[in-house]
Amino acid sequence: MAGIGAKRTAVLFALFCALGLYAFFAFYWGAGKPMESEPGKTGLPVVTEGVDAISIQYRGQRPALVFAKQGGDWWLTRPRRQRADNQRVREILEVFQYGYVEVVGRAGQGLQPYGLDKPALTVTLTGQAGGATAKTVVALGADTPSGAMCYCLVEPDPRVFTVGVLYKRELEKGAEYYLTGTD
Repeated sequence: MAGIGAKRTAVLFALFCALGLYAFFAFYWGAGKPMESEPGKTGLPVVTEGVDAISIQYRGQRPALVFAKQGGDWWLTRPRRQRADNQRVREILEVFQYGYVEVVGRAGQGLQPYGLDKPALTVTLTGQAGGATAKTVVALGADTPSGAMCYCLVEPDPRVFTVGVLYKRELEKGAEYYLTGTD
């Protein structure tokens, strides 16, 4: 009877070691990592360096906010022209650097289920990159059913992301928030 227990222990130990080796090599060689086309977590593909113009378009009747960097200062140029608080405008750019986002689909699968066919708001970042004008368009669509996330598309990237709903709330602030000397 003792021989059977030792054999069973040896077999279980060998299986345990094989499973451990599989997990080790899978981790280091990438087995189990999501492929580029599969859902997974990533950073939002928005480059904010060199941005010198920001436009925030809202769905509905609310007027767009347009900011332009002139010299070292940011100016609100639409709906009216007035000097903006540099730090508060930089917050617009910083919002795109928050943590990880999740890839949930691709634009080719249709945008309507995500509310991205008619986004709640669209942010256009324009600047110079490598001597050429670079433009990135970020569309924020419907909130997810939980209400904690919303859907996002960054053109020209074909992936659809979920981002924290605070991205959208941060960008919904009115013009008064961004003006110099206002609270």
